[in-house]
Amino acid sequence: LRSDRARGAKSLLKYDHVVRKVIAKIASKHGVRIYRIVNAGNHLHITLKLSKQFLWHGFISGITGGIARALGFKRDENSRQG
Repeated sequence: LRSDRARGAKSLLKYDHVVRKVIAKIASKHGVRIYRIVNAGNHLHITLKLSKQFLWHGFISGITGGIARALGFKRDENSRQG
């Protein structure tokens, strides 16, 4: 997972414990086993195992939305991304 905006005050390294908590919660909800999480500041490396392939979409959607909600980052007003 990667974010172009996760720099400086918004770096994921500052919120490592929150990111790991969100990932663990979503993984247990979707039946995904997490082996390793590496937080590189603006991106994450996650080693995981899915019991069923169809679980991927719900898991990855839950992770991205959950991290954004937990950190409370708002979309930049100048951004034109939809």
